[in-house]
Amino acid sequence: MQKAMPSSFGMWAESFAEGLYDDSLLLKSASDLIDQSPLGSGASYGVPLNLDRELTSKLLGFTKVQNNSLYCQNHGANLNRYLSFIKCHSV
Repeated sequence: MQKAMPSSFGMWAESFAEGLYDDSLLLKSASDLIDQSPLGSGASYGVPLNLDRELTSKLLGFTKVQNNSLYCQNHGANLNRYLSFIKCHSV
């Protein structure tokens, strides 16, 4: 029989603290990815209106405008897939 390895309550608690820190980095990355204005993506192929997307994006508080309308439509599904993957593997 093998002897138990010495550890402490602090070591146990720190393992959760490190996990929370890593999760905060993942959430920050996800936040950066979704901070993009999809204005003008319409029904996947844009809209026939002359929109000032940069100004509207700035007024709404986005840091970036998504340029490709097809990417805008697929971006949400990709984020959900990535976040689900992260959730499943962070246990």
